[in-house]
Parts: sequence; C-alpha cells; structure tokens
Amino acid sequence: MEHFETSWTMDMNTYMDTFRELGRHAVPREEQLSIVKRQIACLMIAVGSVIVFLVANNDMRWMFFPLALFGFLSAIIVPLQHKKQFKHITKANFVRQLETTGGALELELITSFTSDKIKIYNSTTNNTAYVDYNLIVRYTETEKLYVLFTKENQSIIVNKISIVQRGEAEEFSRFIREKCKNVVG
Repeated sequence: MEHFETSWTMDMNTYMDTFRELGRHAVPREEQLSIVKRQIACLMIAVGSVIVFLVANNDMRWMFFPLALFGFLSAIIVPLQHKKQFKHITKANFVRQLETTGGALELELITSFTSDKIKIYNSTTNNTAYVDYNLIVRYTETEKLYVLFTKENQSIIVNKISIVQRGEAEEFSRFIREKCKNVVG
C-alpha cells in the first residue's frame, strides 16, 4: 500500500536549482566540520604570521608576509574550491543519469512511499529502484523539497510542494521520522 506519492520532471535547470536550494544540506555534517577546521587552521597560520611579522626585526619581517598572505587566501579558497567541486560532481551525476535515458533531456520521476520501502520509478527509462527505510540516515526540508540521504550520501529528492498542496506535510514528516529509524538529529 502506498502512503504518499510525488512526481516531478527534472531537466538540467531543475536539477541545478534543486542542488542550489539544498545548499549546505547536501554536504554531510562531518564534511562541513572538516571545511571549517581547515579554514580555522589557515586563519591561525595567517594571524600567527601577522603577529610574527609585526614583532620581528626588519630583517626577518618580510619572510612572514608570504605565509600570512597564503593563510588568508587559503581560508577563502578552501570553501570556494569545495563549492566548485560539488557543483561539478552534481552536474556530472545528472549527465550520467541522462546518458541512461537514451538521449532524453529530462527525467520523469515518481517517488512512492510504501509501508516497507521507498519506490522510485523513472518513467523516462522505465526503471524502478527500491530503497529500504533503514538505509536513510539524514532527512532535511527546504522550501520546495524533502530530501532523504542514504549512508552513501545518495539523495532521494521529494517534491514538497505537491505534498503541501494536498495538506499532507505534517503527516509525511511524521511518517518519514517513524519509518527511518537511523536518522540522526
């Protein structure tokens, strides 16, 4: 028995808009913390170098300027590099999905939530995938989406608008939290 069902058509623009909306939610918390730690380390190198630059004698002072500059630039570049890499991977994943459609430029997906599994039907390719609820470890909501993440950080993107329009938003959230026992937080 199906409890909830949503459908949507996804082309490259919809796909990229989806991942823009997901923003920080698409990156696992551990990876977000790793980026912040790297930024802090770079800033500490930069600040330490500036302090040494200010207290060092004139002969040694200029040796620390490049290190300070490197630290500040690295603190800026680390998150930008990660964002660029994430966007590239996102685009590559969508292109790979399109390649399986035999040249179709969009995917038509129907996601059904049954009592024991999530069923994802791709009507473009006529393929169906099943996901056990126990594989879901993260769940988040954005303005237009519900997103379920598996242990491998794969995502199941659900059209929130259709669920909200049917007045099932609270019931859907309760259903997901009840079925996905491994969701942390």
